[in-house]
Amino acid sequence: MESIGRLIAEKCGGLPLALSMLGRLLCAKDEDEWENILRQMWRFPDSQNDIHQALLLSYYHLPSDLKRCFAYCSIFPKNYRFESEKLVLLWMAEGLLPEGRNSESMQEIGAGYFRELVSRSFLRPAHSHGSFFTMHNCIRDMACHVFQEIGVCKENQQSISRRARHFSYMQGEYDRFETFAELRGIDHLRTFLPFRSPSSNQYSYLNKQVPAILFSTQSHLRVLSLSHYQINNLPDSLGNLNHLRYLDVSYTLIRELPASVCTLCNLQTLLLSNCTSLEGLPAEIWKLISLSHLDISDCHNLQEMPRGIGSLSGLQTLTAFVVGSGSGASIRELRELQHIQGRLHISHLNRDVSPLDALEANLVGKPGLTELLLEWSYRREDDEDVLQALKPHKNLQSLGIKCHGAIKFPDWLRNGAFKVLTILHLSYGRKCLHLPPLGQLLTLQHLFISHFDKVETIGPEFYAQGSPPFKSLITLRIEEMSKWSKWKDPELPGTFALLEELYLVRCPQLIEELPRGASMLKKLEIDDCPNLDLASLVYFSGLLTLKLARVELDLLNLDPLQEPEELDVVRPISGLLPQRLQLDVPSAYIKNARFSRPPKTEDEHEDNRFSLHYLHIEGERDSPLFPIRSFPQLNYLDFRSGTLDWHGGYGYDLERLYDLTIYGALNFPAGGLYACNLTTLVICRSQSREALPKRMRSSLPSLRLLSVEECAELESFPEDGLPTDLKTLTISECWNLMLPDRMLSSLTSLQSLSIESCNIRQSFPEGGLPTSLRTLCIEDCPWLFMNLNNWPLRSLVSLERLEIRGIRNVHFFPERDLLPTTLTHLCIEMFYNLEILNGLELQRSCSQLEELKISNCNTAKFEANEHDLQEIPRSLCSLEIYQCPLLEKWFRRELKRNPSKISHLCRINIGGEEF
Repeated sequence: MESIGRLIAEKCGGLPLALSMLGRLLCAKDEDEWENILRQMWRFPDSQNDIHQALLLSYYHLPSDLKRCFAYCSIFPKNYRFESEKLVLLWMAEGLLPEGRNSESMQEIGAGYFRELVSRSFLRPAHSHGSFFTMHNCIRDMACHVFQEIGVCKENQQSISRRARHFSYMQGEYDRFETFAELRGIDHLRTFLPFRSPSSNQYSYLNKQVPAILFSTQSHLRVLSLSHYQINNLPDSLGNLNHLRYLDVSYTLIRELPASVCTLCNLQTLLLSNCTSLEGLPAEIWKLISLSHLDISDCHNLQEMPRGIGSLSGLQTLTAFVVGSGSGASIRELRELQHIQGRLHISHLNRDVSPLDALEANLVGKPGLTELLLEWSYRREDDEDVLQALKPHKNLQSLGIKCHGAIKFPDWLRNGAFKVLTILHLSYGRKCLHLPPLGQLLTLQHLFISHFDKVETIGPEFYAQGSPPFKSLITLRIEEMSKWSKWKDPELPGTFALLEELYLVRCPQLIEELPRGASMLKKLEIDDCPNLDLASLVYFSGLLTLKLARVELDLLNLDPLQEPEELDVVRPISGLLPQRLQLDVPSAYIKNARFSRPPKTEDEHEDNRFSLHYLHIEGERDSPLFPIRSFPQLNYLDFRSGTLDWHGGYGYDLERLYDLTIYGALNFPAGGLYACNLTTLVICRSQSREALPKRMRSSLPSLRLLSVEECAELESFPEDGLPTDLKTLTISECWNLMLPDRMLSSLTSLQSLSIESCNIRQSFPEGGLPTSLRTLCIEDCPWLFMNLNNWPLRSLVSLERLEIRGIRNVHFFPERDLLPTTLTHLCIEMFYNLEILNGLELQRSCSQLEELKISNCNTAKFEANEHDLQEIPRSLCSLEIYQCPLLEKWFRRELKRNPSKISHLCRINIGGEEF
């Protein structure tokens, strides 16, 4: 078999992925089967559609059900990260999974298929992204090859075959109707699925024609997602999609679902998470007899569950249950939902829930639940009995109890009640005098306690008797404990033995030392605990991160020979804690502290030089010099206290500094600031005429972002100009600043320029603006605005975004040939005397304009010819008009008269109202 294996490996051409996949295929086969696979490999040509033959061979040996499930994965974009649970739900909706057999559900079968594809290397975990998975590009290419034209993930301008059944695409900020025009020629589309980049945090807007056409023409749809689009309603025609099994409208602005959704008797999955405007579910939701997954998590405006929801006995996912009042559903309806699993948040338990009602909910009989949050809106006298009756199953992994009015916790919240409980949240127990005995929850790893206003002592009752308490705990966070003053350490070996992170926030009365048993502590954050004794910091030798805020440093009492007001902050802290420590000092705790310079020596010893990488300091402006030379390893410094001592702070001393922010007094070295790797420099509120270091062009060669803010005395930039590779320049509230001739045009890499509230007594200086500019923002600069019509904008061949604000001398905008044809975003605000907005010129010059925002132009009217709205650029996707009464009135009238003229827009907001 070794010789056969060598031949197979040779045929794989050294491709690790092919070797891995074939290895998994061969591991359970005998010698005859190895020879058979080798023969099959020799039959393949050396290249078959650029897909390696070994990968194809692995695919051909998959069971038929797995082949279909794998091929469906071609709808994912390249390098896209997906969750296993959502993919299984999609497989279910597309009919790729067999019906459940015996006691195994269809979802469990799908989960098994998923694990099998992972074990065979068709799918793989996404590195550093927890529960997400992805596909190797070669594997995805193979999936596209075997799926051919049936599945289309639209990228760029590729065409869509009429044979396509599954359509997906990457969501953009504005998705125009033209993107989907080809779908009208497809008769049996089954999938409409937008994907969103994980790094995207912007809103997305979909042309309003798209849902209407989909609902009326694509009656065979099984999977439909409109997730993350800013839509506030769905048309009644949704009920036409009789075959729909998967509907995702999560992260939208819908207030309600149309009643017609209850006619979708095949619907299996309904995803509504983070619909923060959603007020209620359809009254006849009980008609959705096939529904198995209902996700309504984080729908904070949801008022109550509709009656009859308990009849959906096939539900496996129900993320939230809002107890009804009056016409709504009682908690008793949970009784019949025996198959729900995963996460469940029960809220408004104060609404006429009796202990008997809670008992009938039968949470203890739901072994599939892994996360449970019990929440009251206000406290009642019988909360203790209700909470006792809400005992969950012992398989629970995460539990939260919020706003209950009981004096004590239930008996089931103690050792032995749970087998795998790892996370516990307890909050707003305002009547509790003592915390429950949690120390013997042997599997507990993360504990969060907050807002127990009557608890004064944490002691033996918290740790409980038995083996060393909290021996598995990794994270402990205690916050908003207004009367807590004593933290008694049990002093038992093994207490907090594995604790790595400790957070104490807003516990103003706490005076005790920290527990000394937490020898593994790596991260400590203390915020607003001014009386806490921090002397025990010396026992935490493994600390990597320390964050202290609103803590009196003089309580450290590290150097009894010094008066508190002369406390040496730098040397005691740095000497006390290991050199790997990241020190974050984010506000008032440094007030009145003093920084003393380490003693000078002919040969600087490592003991006096500290390995901090991130340092943020705020304090009094009159603090003495801060010795930056003692921190040669700094990558990031945000300094808002006193004055920096640059002695020796140039050359190699600052070669590791990448990001520097300085507020207040400045005294840069006379010879310039030498930091060869500095990429970001922010200078704010300097009262010096020389707020910028000298010789910036040569001494800061890596600088990419420069921001100068509120430097009222600054008169000019350095004589030799700014670094030529600068990409972003922001100038704000520098009233005396002059721009040297040709300085801006010499910045050939500059992409973003922002000038705000500057009394620059000139138009743009000789030489104009760099043609590399992509973004230009000018606000409240009266002298610059004096000659607006002569700005050299037309020469900016790369300009995409233009923002102009705070101008008084312009009555007509834009003039002919003022704006560049490359503009995609235009924002004009506070044009106080604007009379005419030139729609004809916008249409003529701005043929690529996608976003137009007009606000605070009280006297402006829209100039257009008899075609009116035809003068709006056809490229426009978003139109926003705010606090412009004449423009708002005109546009509202035209929207009613000629709605077809603006049908190409994805977003229209007039006076704060979305159309």
